[in-house]
Amino acid sequence: DEITLRENHNAFQRIWFKPRILIDVEKINMNSKIFGYDTSIPLYITATALGKLADPEGEVALTKAASATGILQMLPTLSSCSLDEM
Repeated sequence: DEITLRENHNAFQRIWFKPRILIDVEKINMNSKIFGYDTSIPLYITATALGKLADPEGEVALTKAASATGILQMLPTLSSCSLDEM
């Protein structure tokens, strides 16, 4: 409705980003902690059930990628692989 649209617009108008022009971005450290665990960037791979529908390795492929890049992964309860495989 129009009320929600107006409130959303007003909320975003209150957010100001500080532009940082001509700052060296060659060596940025994005290391962070999520729930006390180290991660290379402040993101995580969320639980993805039935991964073998998209890739023959299923969730194992996601686990390998997460491990190689230092990103956290949430393990799904409905995975197509066992926890031991992941």
